[in-house]
Amino acid sequence: MAFVEVLASVSGRRTRVGLDRRRTSLWTAVPAPAPGGPGKPPSVPEDGSMWRRDDGRPPHGLVSVLMTLWKNYLYALERWPIVVKCVSGGVLTMLGDVAAQALESRGKGSWDARRTLALTTTSLLLTTPIYHFVYQFLEARFPAAVGARNLITQVVLDQLIVCPLYFPVFFSGSGMLEGKTLQEIREQILRDSWPLCKLSWMVYPFVQGMNFRFVPLELRTVTLSLVDFWFVIVMSIVSHAESEPIPSTN
Repeated sequence: MAFVEVLASVSGRRTRVGLDRRRTSLWTAVPAPAPGGPGKPPSVPEDGSMWRRDDGRPPHGLVSVLMTLWKNYLYALERWPIVVKCVSGGVLTMLGDVAAQALESRGKGSWDARRTLALTTTSLLLTTPIYHFVYQFLEARFPAAVGARNLITQVVLDQLIVCPLYFPVFFSGSGMLEGKTLQEIREQILRDSWPLCKLSWMVYPFVQGMNFRFVPLELRTVTLSLVDFWFVIVMSIVSHAESEPIPSTN
């Protein structure tokens, strides 16, 4: 089942280039390899003729630009998977914290650059790489496409093991980078981890079920980062609240 399917015209023939969740490579070319050598995406002419809409006409303007950017992103993801995933997670975390600070200050306060840098670095170097290897392990041990039992096993392990450990790791990494004391970090972990974990269980079992079942392995970390953008806003606000726990979900 292809996640992304691009119809391209190569030497007068219609060629399919796509992401197949059952394949190792993100790029597949049928029936011939893409121009530029094996493993490389097809080149896109300046007029956008590589792309075709349902009516046969090439897209123009913003659509053509977005399609080209997406294709190049997939190519980079295949070549440098960990780097691209970490950068994607870091950028989305940065944007999430900037949005959180804007909501907190209502436009009246100043931007705390150190806080944003700490959260971004934590995502870039710590939490995103962990998710990359966890998802690799889960898919290798319990392939989600095999059946419902494996899919449920992946979701259960992710939510009962990875999720509860995520918040202490997040608070520890970002707290140290922000210059907090060990006592402050410990208090924050004890105060906020469990309420946030329960809050995440209201959303993420469904999100991860869809992620594990329908999204190709190499895109799962990025997909989670997109969803996490909204959760990062909540976490940023909670982790910098004035020593007040978030409301319990009980």
